[in-house]
Amino acid sequence: MRLNLSLAQTLPLARSPGFNSGGNAEEIEKWTDDETCDTFMAALRGMYPDAPKTYRDCVVTRWRKDAFSKGSYSYTTPKMEWKPAHEGVGAPVDGGRVSFAGEACSVKHPATAHGAYSTGVEAAQSLLKR
Repeated sequence: MRLNLSLAQTLPLARSPGFNSGGNAEEIEKWTDDETCDTFMAALRGMYPDAPKTYRDCVVTRWRKDAFSKGSYSYTTPKMEWKPAHEGVGAPVDGGRVSFAGEACSVKHPATAHGAYSTGVEAAQSLLKR
C-alpha cells in the first residue's frame, strides 16, 4: 500500500509527527531546526517517494530541555497493566475547580495525542458545567 501525500500539499493543516528517543533524541536535540526538519523530510520521501519535497512549516520540540517535561512522557510497556496506572491521574482537585488534561491522564488512550486531546475536551466541559 502506498500513501498518496499529494492532497497533503493542499490541506491547510496537514501534519506528520516524528518521534525520537534515547541517545538518538539526545543527538537530534543538538541539531538546528532546519537540520531536523530537512532530515525528517528526507526520511519521509524515502518511505513515500511522492511526498512533498519541502514543508510549509516545521515545529521542533526539545523535550529534554523543557523544564516541565524533562524529556519524558507517559508510555505503556508490553507487560504493564496500563489502566490502573492512569486511573485518577487527571482527577480534578479543589472541589472540581482545578482540572487536569494530557496524555498521561487518559485511561482509554494513554501516551497518545488522542488521549491528550480527549482529556482536554473532557476537562474543559467539566469546568464549563460548573
